[in-house]
Amino acid sequence: MLKMLKRKQKEFVGPRQKSRRALKASQDFANTINGDVANNNSSQNAIVRHISDKQIVIKNVTLIADKKNEHTLSKVSTSSCSDTSLLNSSLSISSKNSSPEEKSVLREQLVQWATLKHKISHSALTDLLHILSPYHPELPLSSRTLLATPNFTDMNKLETGDLCYFGIENALKKIVLHSPIDRQLQICFNVDGIPLFRSSKLQLWPILGLIKNIPNSIVFTVAVFCGKSKPKPLNLFVKSFIDELNSLLQNGLVIGNDHINVSLHSFICDAPARAYLKCTKSHTGYSSCDKCTVHGDYYMNKVVFDSIESQKRSDESFRMQLDEDHHIAETPLTQLPINLIKCFPTDYMHNVCLGIVKKLLHTWIGGSLKVRLSSHEVKVISQRLLDLKKYIPMEFNRKPRTLDELSYWKATEFRQFLLYLGPLVLTDILDIAIYENFLAFHFSIYILLSKKHIKKFGVSFVRNVINIFINHLKTLYGLEFMIYNVHLLSHICDDVESFGVLDNFSAFPFENYLGQLKSLIKSPINPIQQIHRRLVERDLIISKGNSQYDHLKLVQEHTRGPLPNFNSGIKYHQQFSKIIFHDTTFSVLHHSKADCYCLTKNGNKIVEIHNILKADDNNIYVVGKEFISYSDLYSYPYPSSHLTIFVVNNLSDFKIWSINDIFGKCFVLPFRQKGCVAIPIIHSIMG
Repeated sequence: MLKMLKRKQKEFVGPRQKSRRALKASQDFANTINGDVANNNSSQNAIVRHISDKQIVIKNVTLIADKKNEHTLSKVSTSSCSDTSLLNSSLSISSKNSSPEEKSVLREQLVQWATLKHKISHSALTDLLHILSPYHPELPLSSRTLLATPNFTDMNKLETGDLCYFGIENALKKIVLHSPIDRQLQICFNVDGIPLFRSSKLQLWPILGLIKNIPNSIVFTVAVFCGKSKPKPLNLFVKSFIDELNSLLQNGLVIGNDHINVSLHSFICDAPARAYLKCTKSHTGYSSCDKCTVHGDYYMNKVVFDSIESQKRSDESFRMQLDEDHHIAETPLTQLPINLIKCFPTDYMHNVCLGIVKKLLHTWIGGSLKVRLSSHEVKVISQRLLDLKKYIPMEFNRKPRTLDELSYWKATEFRQFLLYLGPLVLTDILDIAIYENFLAFHFSIYILLSKKHIKKFGVSFVRNVINIFINHLKTLYGLEFMIYNVHLLSHICDDVESFGVLDNFSAFPFENYLGQLKSLIKSPINPIQQIHRRLVERDLIISKGNSQYDHLKLVQEHTRGPLPNFNSGIKYHQQFSKIIFHDTTFSVLHHSKADCYCLTKNGNKIVEIHNILKADDNNIYVVGKEFISYSDLYSYPYPSSHLTIFVVNNLSDFKIWSINDIFGKCFVLPFRQKGCVAIPIIHSIMG
C-alpha cells in the first residue's frame, strides 16, 4: 500500500504537448549530430534517417534528453504510429519556420492584422489561433497572450469621471526609436472632447500628442478621461501631464547614450477647449478673444466683434491677469515655461472650415433675403457638385455631396469646397459682390497653406486681403455676421508668421485619431479599460507608423503603351499604370481620369499622363500630353494664374518627362463650355 502511495502520479500529456516535446528533443538531437559529425549532411537529414526506424529514433532521442524529461519522452516512444506521423508532420512544418526571426515575423503580422488592419475581436482571434496551433505550435492559444493584453488599468478618480494616464516619455521613445531626428523634438498637444454614445452623456476627453519635426509621425495618447461632463477639477486632470512635460522640457529625453532636447511646439485646440485649458471666458463671452483685448457687443441674440484692431495680449499680461474680464481663474498651465498666447494658435479646421465656410453656406441657403439663394439656384449648385464627383482624386476620401446634406458635411468637405470646388460651382450663381468676397477668402487661405505662395506673396499681403474680406462681410451680410470666428480670422496671419503654413498647426491629424480612439470602445461598460487595453496592444507595433512611407513605388505593370519613339536614347524596360511618388498617387488616363493630371516644375504646365515607363537605367519617365492654352479662372483679388490655377484647353502631341520634373498633382475639372479648370492639390506640392 505504501509503495502505491509513493508512486508518481501519472502525467497527462495531450497531442499538442507531445508534438512540442518531441520537436524540442529532435532539435536537441540535431544539434548533437552537428557537433559530432563535421561537414556532414544537415541535422534535418540525420533526423529523417533515424525516423525511418520508427520507435527506435525516439529511444535514441531520450539518451540526449535531460533527466527531467526522460520519463515523458519514453512514453512518447511507446506511442502509436499516428503519434509518429504527427511528429513527422510537425517536423516538416517547423523546418520551414525554424528560425526565431521567421516566427517573430508571423507573430507581428498576426498582431498587425488583428489590431490595425481589421480590428478583429478577441474571440475571433482566439479561434484562429486554435486553428493555427497544429501547424505553428509556437503560437499561443489565447488572443490575450498574443496581444499582451494587460489585466489591470491604473486609473485616477476625478469628480466627474475616471482618468487613465499613459505618459509622454514612453510614447516618444517608441516613436523615436525608428525615426531620423536632429537632436531636437518639437511636440504639439491637443485636448478635445467627443461624445461616446447618442443615448448617453458619456464623454471622452483625451490629451493627444504629435511630434512635428518627424515626417509622417503618428498621433499618440498621453491621457484619457471619461465621464459625463468635462474633467473636473482641471488641475488634477493635467497634473501628471504638466509634471512630466516640465521634466522633459528641462532635462530632455535620454535613449541609450543619446540625449534629445524636447520643446513644446503648440497646443492645438478648438475655441471651447482653449478657454477650458486657459481658464478664460468662452467664445460666447464679451472678452473671449485670446489674442487681443477687443470687447464684444450683444447684437441680435449674439456677441459680435466690430473691431479687428485692438491691443494684442502678451504672455506677461496674461499671467498677471491684467484683463480681469478675460479670466475666470488661474490656469495650471502657468507652471509651464511657455508663452501662453503664442503657443495657442488658431486652428483653421475649426475656425475656417467648420466656422466661416459652414456659416457662409448656411447663410446662402437660409439667411436673410438679400443674400439668400433661390431653391432653383441651390439645386443648380448641388447638381454641379454631383457632376464633379467622378473627377475627384483618390487623395480625397469624401466626394462632393449636395447642399441638402450640408448639416452632415465634415471639415474636409468644407475645406474641399473652399479651396477647389467653390470657385467653379458658384460662378454665375452668386451676386458678383458676394462671389468676389468668397474669392478673397479662397485666395487668402490657399496662399497660407503653401510655403511657395507665402514666400511669393508675403504674409502682410495676405493679412490685407483677409481684412478686406472681413470688412466686406459686414457690408454684405450685416453686423450679425461679425461673430467670434470671423474676428479670430484677423489673427491667423500672426500664427502663420510664428509656425509657418496652416497645416503646421491644424487639428486635422488629431480629429482623425479621435475617431479611431472612439472606435476602440465596443461597450458602455468600463470604456477606459477598453481603450487602455486596445492601446497597449497597439503599442506592439506603434513604431511601424513612421516607416510606412513610399518615396517611389511602381504599381500594376502593363503592356498597352503608348511607347513614343522621339527619344531613341532611352530604352524602356517596363510600363506601369500607377506610381506612388512622395506619398502621392499618379495614374495613367486609361486607369483613372481623376488621378492622371500633374504639374511640371519648369513652366508650370499641366500634363495628362498616358503611360509610366521604367528605363533600363532604372530612371522613371512619364509619357503624356500637356495643355496648350491657359487663361485665368478669376481676376479678383488677384489673377488665378499666380496660384497656378488655370482654365486649360487643347492637348499637345505625346511628350516625355522625367519623374523628377513632376511638381505636384492637379484637379482637372470640366468647366461648362469653356474647357477645364486645373487646380493644383496643395498638399501634393513637392518642395
